[in-house]
Amino acid sequence: MIALYPTLIQPLFNKLEPLQEGEVKSKTEELCRKLKFPLGKLWVIDGSRRSAHSNAYFYGLPWSKQIVIYDTLIAQSEPMEVVAVLAHELGHWANWDTTRQLLIAEVLHSTISY
Repeated sequence: MIALYPTLIQPLFNKLEPLQEGEVKSKTEELCRKLKFPLGKLWVIDGSRRSAHSNAYFYGLPWSKQIVIYDTLIAQSEPMEVVAVLAHELGHWANWDTTRQLLIAEVLHSTISY
């Protein structure tokens, strides 16, 4: 589901558009270069259709990641605040947090008998 949701399921409920040129895009690309994050594309999602919640996340294969930024985050924040949220998310990538959590879950799942 982790691989299928962003590419097959989410587009059924939300519209993703490429992030327009500007400070958020240029600063995000600069941050990705500094961290050696394999950025593929930058997207804006129309999260405001359902909620005022703001967020950002990334997904993708190890060699090509996609970053998705909620339109509400862009609307409610200054460009450097958006980049700060992305820096937090990229910190999870740099520290292997998601991979580590998946491995721990697999080990726990394989050791628990039902």
